[in-house]
Amino acid sequence: MTEVRRLRVRYGDDVTDLEVLLPPHATIEVLADILGAADSSLSINGRVLPAWHSLDQSGVFDGVVLDIDRPNSLQSDDHPVVVVDQLAGLPGGDSRLLPQGTFGFSASPEAENAFSLEVSDTGRITVLPGVSPVVIDNVRITGRTALTDRILNAGASRYTIGQLPPSGIPIDPSTTRQRTRSAIGSTVRSVTPPVLPRLEPEGFPMAWLGTIPVVLLLVVVGFVASPAFFAVAAVILAATTAALLVRRMSRQKEVRDHHERTKRLVETFEKVVVAARRSVEQELRLANPSIPELARAARGEVAGYWNRSRGDRDFANVVVGYGEVDWEVQVDSEFELTTALQQIVDDNSLLTSVPIVADLTMGPVGIVGPRDFALPCARAIAVTLATQSSASDLRISLAADENQLGQWDWLKWLPQLN
Repeated sequence: MTEVRRLRVRYGDDVTDLEVLLPPHATIEVLADILGAADSSLSINGRVLPAWHSLDQSGVFDGVVLDIDRPNSLQSDDHPVVVVDQLAGLPGGDSRLLPQGTFGFSASPEAENAFSLEVSDTGRITVLPGVSPVVIDNVRITGRTALTDRILNAGASRYTIGQLPPSGIPIDPSTTRQRTRSAIGSTVRSVTPPVLPRLEPEGFPMAWLGTIPVVLLLVVVGFVASPAFFAVAAVILAATTAALLVRRMSRQKEVRDHHERTKRLVETFEKVVVAARRSVEQELRLANPSIPELARAARGEVAGYWNRSRGDRDFANVVVGYGEVDWEVQVDSEFELTTALQQIVDDNSLLTSVPIVADLTMGPVGIVGPRDFALPCARAIAVTLATQSSASDLRISLAADENQLGQWDWLKWLPQLN
């Protein structure tokens, strides 16, 4: 049995009421909290779907939303995690996918917490999250606006989510360690750049090599004028030429040695920066286990079962995919880096194949798209939460339409189910 609930959608400066179909035990306050804010759940940009203005058309929001209460309510014994499935009644929605066009989600009425997305027909997923992490299928960011620049400047990660976390992420067994409850992964690494040797400028005696033809001409003239002067001049010329040639060869060796020392120092610095980047990637993977790793923990094969409690920094942090994250090593130097060293830093400014973590204590996670995509992702997040935190720290409740309850029957085996 379901009931119709009313919710408010902010459309630019306009506020529109819409109807949402929910089971009787799911209150509108819970739903409003899940979608972001009590008075503004969904913000739609102006030039997109006029149908969103109207309540005459009805559609289906075919997705799954998971949310956890804000940190100040975590002490409550009520269900802090709510799974809402098959929210019906969003006007203008498609029964399977969000309609193509440009729209935006807002975690609160403030504009800086919103971000714009464009739905494409490519099926590719690319999301720039704001304050509230959101996972969306079949959307793509296009263009650069002041809003996306603000998100980028705030350090938001870019990532692609199209499947469950892979099991093939390489983890060196020799570095596997017991994960502490507060280990969420540190991305800070500091390196000290080398002081590259300076090559002293060439001394003026080397310029004397250019005077040899002139001296040779004087010797010839001296030979014509006086054979005795020629003999003395010839000896002086030979000695000077030999000394200059020896100096030239010595200088060439100095240049070669300088280049070799510089090359070794640059290569060593590159190895240090690469090692720092890889250690960050490794730590993030260790601190944020994938679904296959969590399954092993649940079976007791490895540590990591129920190791996150309320108050821990990584409580209710779930891996929603793997992707690329902007990163920059900290350089401990008061001097500006040389071009070669700066290039190494720039070439290692991206973490690859690292877990993308959504913090449910900071806002909701919505999975929108085809049901065969959204449902497994929602299961993965629910299983992650149930594996990481015990029933004394986390409770799970389900709000679903009657025809969807069968697909969530497995939840009854979780001790966290309310």
